[in-house]
Amino acid sequence: MKKEKTEYEIPTHDPYTGELNPYYEELTGKKNPLRIDTTNKRQMKTEEFNKIIDEVYNHYLETHQYEPFILQEEMDLSKEDFIKKATNNYGFGQLFGISLNERELSFEEKIQWVMKYTDVELENLAITERVYHKGTPTKVITLFYKGEEIESYE
Repeated sequence: MKKEKTEYEIPTHDPYTGELNPYYEELTGKKNPLRIDTTNKRQMKTEEFNKIIDEVYNHYLETHQYEPFILQEEMDLSKEDFIKKATNNYGFGQLFGISLNERELSFEEKIQWVMKYTDVELENLAITERVYHKGTPTKVITLFYKGEEIESYE
């Protein structure tokens, strides 16, 4: 009787704790897709994020008074509309030296955030409860400004 070779899928994380598989990269030769690369990133507080946005928005207000834009829709934007336009229109944001990207955090990213920034023990129930806790962020905003990539969680 010939034995067939069965291929197994290497798990990215422990399904009970959410902890990343420390051997994934070694076994697969690939980077773990759930690993958050923080080598060139830094996290900022909301106050610092708002300060940068205020600085860029004030630059926008000063600039468009002296050099009106060709498109009427880009004039006299409120701060909220400016942020939306910079987030949705890469070229517009680049005019003011900023790039914004906003997205929802995946369940795995929320688990990683809880494990990194809270004192929750490695118990499946405690981590899961904390993921759905009111204080756990649901989205990440990535800001590219002055050659730096900065993340803010909301």
